[in-house]
Parts: sequence; structure tokens; C-alpha cells
Amino acid sequence: MVGVIASASIGYSVRSTLADALGGGASGAIGILLALGLTVICWAFLQRQSLADYLIDVEAETFRITWPTWPELFQTTKLVLTLMAVLAGYLFFCDLIWQAVLRFFSVLAI
Repeated sequence: MVGVIASASIGYSVRSTLADALGGGASGAIGILLALGLTVICWAFLQRQSLADYLIDVEAETFRITWPTWPELFQTTKLVLTLMAVLAGYLFFCDLIWQAVLRFFSVLAI
């Protein structure tokens, strides 16, 4: 997938650079050489054995994941949303208290 994205973006760069090079002179030729060089570098990077081993390991690991069931997902989502609402309320009241304290000592004048 990474190779496809890299190749597509490099291909787009080469195509747009080629279009610029036809009317761009020396700077266009430098752009084409740069795009071709980056294509070769990306290809060489993706051909490394360590990267291939890593991607194979990632794929194998994704098959071992135990995904939650829909009821578990809804339950944990409700828990997170409830805790976020409680935390937001707590911070709101802490802010009100600090605002009152700072107004009392004339530090905050609104």
C-alpha cells in the first residue's frame, strides 16, 4: 500500500514536472531528474528485506487481534463519553471557583 501511494505521488510529480519541463528549460530538466531520482530511491527503499519482513509481521499481527463485539464497543463508548462529561463538569466548576477566588482578591477584573 505504501509503495502504491509513493509510486502514485511520484508518478504525478513526474507527469506535472514533465509538463513544466516542456516549456520550462533547464529548471524543468532538473525537476525531471529529481523526480526520477526520488522514484528510484523509493523503489530501492521498498525493496529492502527488513521493510518487507516488517510489513509481513504487521499483517500477521493484525490477524491475531481480538476485536471487541458490538455490545462491548457500545458499552466502552458510553463509559468514555460519560467520563468525559464528568471531567468537563468538574473542570467547569473548578474554573468557577477559581474565578470567584480571583475576583475576591481583585486579581481578575472582568
